[in-house]
Amino acid sequence: MQVLLVTEYVRRSSISISRWAVELAHGLRSRGHTVSVACDGLDDPATFEPMELHVHRPRRSHLGANPFPFQDWVRMVREKLRHVGRLDLTVSLSPLVRGDLWLPVGPRAMDTITALVRTKKPLSAAMELVHVPWLPATSIAEMQARDHSGPPGTRLSIGPYRVSGGVGGGFGSGRAEQIIRLGYASRLPAPDPEEQAALRSRTRELLGINPSRPVVLATAYNNERRGLQEFLEGFAQVRRERTFGIPIAILVGRAGATEQAAAIRAGCLDGVRLVGRTERIDALMAAADLVAAPLAARDLGITTGRFICDALRCGRPVVALRRAPGSELLDPSWRGGDPVTPGWIIEHPDPSAWVLALNTTLSENWLAHRTPVARAAGAALSMDALLDRVEYWMRQRVEAGPG
Repeated sequence: MQVLLVTEYVRRSSISISRWAVELAHGLRSRGHTVSVACDGLDDPATFEPMELHVHRPRRSHLGANPFPFQDWVRMVREKLRHVGRLDLTVSLSPLVRGDLWLPVGPRAMDTITALVRTKKPLSAAMELVHVPWLPATSIAEMQARDHSGPPGTRLSIGPYRVSGGVGGGFGSGRAEQIIRLGYASRLPAPDPEEQAALRSRTRELLGINPSRPVVLATAYNNERRGLQEFLEGFAQVRRERTFGIPIAILVGRAGATEQAAAIRAGCLDGVRLVGRTERIDALMAAADLVAAPLAARDLGITTGRFICDALRCGRPVVALRRAPGSELLDPSWRGGDPVTPGWIIEHPDPSAWVLALNTTLSENWLAHRTPVARAAGAALSMDALLDRVEYWMRQRVEAGPG
């Protein structure tokens, strides 16, 4: 097929949500499709080589959004390609542009505003909002895309297969809209055992962690203000109660000051390693025995479940809040009722729930039993498997014809 993939600004950073566009574009091309890319701007024009690339604003920075001209420009590119017979299907990854297949992979503008308000102190949230003055205009543009009176196309979502009802409404149009869930996926490659062992040794050495210490890797991204504190308070109690096998926690997050203050309040700073932002999450996963997701972001517009997917892809069991995106992957009901799952779900978060979960999951027997289960679960979370499902809906959409 001749495919136009639409995205907004594409960052060079491997942890950026925009890298989904890069993975999908190259994946579709490797399967024999002719892929053109239309983007508002990007860090590196070589990102999509050798595909045909249309760039709206080559000099745009990642902080320079201007949604309405981008929407008009995409319509022009699409019509031009269709006019010369070089377009079978438009796949849009942007919430600003409705495509034949519409797969918005980033949070909506209103979700971003909500996330800032709920995960930051009021003054910090206000200061961050000052630096993103285009968010109100972007929110309006996204509503216009959802309300678009033309053919709705097929709405896709990276997330759980099973959602009650299978239909989402309330997107601004008053109409129910079918949302097809593609399932979760990790962008990490399949882990190599030898490479993982080397990464484990090297990363622990860099962080000053004894090779025999149990280690839990936790994310401080997208937490509601209590989420991280509850985890750290439970972790501190586990450290106080243990006489041997006292665990170390690695915290990965946006800024060290917030996490450091939380660790000091919990009384466990000496047992915490703060690493901030990193593009080598695979190295941290390799250094850990267990991954913790004290996230509460399902209702903040973040739907890819990337942290939990990446953990399973690396073969690491996970302890997660029920509200964390991707926690379904740990649920016995999700796994056909099998009680031997790759992790532990905390239903009602508080420090005592974390104490019970960590004391259980950091035991040698539990880890020995569940780590192979996590590795098997991660094998199914590949980009190839996701591309299979995307291709299926591409064929369905083309066969259905216009409108």
